[in-house]
Amino acid sequence: MSGGFTAPTFTKKSTTVVGVIDGGLDTTNPYIQNYTDYEFSVSGTPIDSLIEHGTQVTGTVLYGPLNQYSSGSKLPEPLVSVKNFGVLSSTTDLPDLYDAIDAIEKIVPANSNIDVYNLSVGPSGPIFDDSISRFTYSCDKLSYDYNKLFCVAVGNDGHIPGYERIQSPSDAVNCLAIGAYTTKDGSTIRAPYSSIGPGREGCKMKPDISAFGGCSNHPIHLISSNPNEKILSAGTSFASPIASSVAARLIGESEKTIDPLIAKALLVHSSLSNEGDGHSKEMGHGTLSNEINDIVTCDDKSYTLIYRGEVEQGKYAEFLIPWDDLIQQGKAHFKWTVAVLTEVDQLSSDDYTSSSVEVTFYPNRNKYMFTNTNGTPIDGGVIKKTEVVDVVINSDRAQYLVNNGWTQSNFPKTDSPKTSYKTEAELRDDLKWDSLDTREFKKMAKGINEPSFHIHALGRGNRSSKKKVKFALIFSVTTPKAEVDIYANILSKYSALIPIQMNIETEVNIQTNTGE
Repeated sequence: MSGGFTAPTFTKKSTTVVGVIDGGLDTTNPYIQNYTDYEFSVSGTPIDSLIEHGTQVTGTVLYGPLNQYSSGSKLPEPLVSVKNFGVLSSTTDLPDLYDAIDAIEKIVPANSNIDVYNLSVGPSGPIFDDSISRFTYSCDKLSYDYNKLFCVAVGNDGHIPGYERIQSPSDAVNCLAIGAYTTKDGSTIRAPYSSIGPGREGCKMKPDISAFGGCSNHPIHLISSNPNEKILSAGTSFASPIASSVAARLIGESEKTIDPLIAKALLVHSSLSNEGDGHSKEMGHGTLSNEINDIVTCDDKSYTLIYRGEVEQGKYAEFLIPWDDLIQQGKAHFKWTVAVLTEVDQLSSDDYTSSSVEVTFYPNRNKYMFTNTNGTPIDGGVIKKTEVVDVVINSDRAQYLVNNGWTQSNFPKTDSPKTSYKTEAELRDDLKWDSLDTREFKKMAKGINEPSFHIHALGRGNRSSKKKVKFALIFSVTTPKAEVDIYANILSKYSALIPIQMNIETEVNIQTNTGE
């Protein structure tokens, strides 16, 4: 289509590099030639159509959707650069792509400077619960072994009955599966072609998020090799590189204070709907903003914390949640996203993941459940089964119950499931073996006192029993009716909290706290 753009004036090439694993690259393209490196990583002859695909994907990583730019506009200089790896050729364009996988398994270890990879290619056809693609397993293992993030397109068969389920390797549990959205009558909807969930055991809630991919009525605008033209297209192939670019910027512009696992959790957390709509097998947890400021800037009357740590399997770790006791009006909204980096077992589709975590939230650290285990009458003959007591404010009451044979719970009262240790079936039903989880909780602010949460590290049997479980947790607190500057008060009260410094124009209000 006519109406191309003017290439940016070259001044610098970003040191934040996204790895694009695709069908090749047109290195003469004026929009990308100053901002890319290229390596053809397989034998055989490159295929023109696949080179074109890889070039358009690379352009989307660099510039995002070009819909906002009018014909003839000069494009801004990219904030990331790309190293493109061609892994498809006349000899590798086969159903299972084993030669491409062999190449990827060499690419990742050899490029330690690349934290984020984009995959808009993969075997055709939906995933099956009883088999695991080598492509999926390879991406999961590389993610775990080298602490990388793969952003993977979910596939474009969502409109075909019987073939609509997500495609490998977007079912990888350590990776980020990207669906595509478009717009209709001002509303954001799933692009009809975008493949849908569920994912496999270990990460049922797929896709993870959706990014703009366009449709026939509202296509995404892409670069062309001809400066006088632009390409109108649609596909999850172009939604995924948008997420890849944002993830890489989070890591690079924070000078790697944000790592790939935190970036994954942040992208999901920032996409969550404030209405608490929950996960959708069509759109994932929500839609990704194209603006990094929307991800790293706290809303009014809110603050966000990042917890990154490792916990021994079978152990608990407690984390205190910063809170301002001056907040007494209305409800507080707690929202959290936890991502786990887990080893996987290619031979076991039913228990593919080796580890996970349970997050239990305690809104009042001092309130405990007391249980009348012996059926003892109290208070002049009254028989009660349970009672919740604040052991600090009502210490005399707590002691009275104990003296009468009542038993105090090991942990504070929570609205989370009561069973600390669940059976395999119970854990599976509640998606506790999933590598990604999002939850939210609302409570009257006046009932909150020294809130905290526990991380319980889970491991399957003897598998990886000596290794710690690696997790990243993003925790947001919003108090719409607070009459104080909650962010400033929290930062003043908790001097250990360190704002993450991002090399972007907008000031960032995100906190980090590291737990080991």
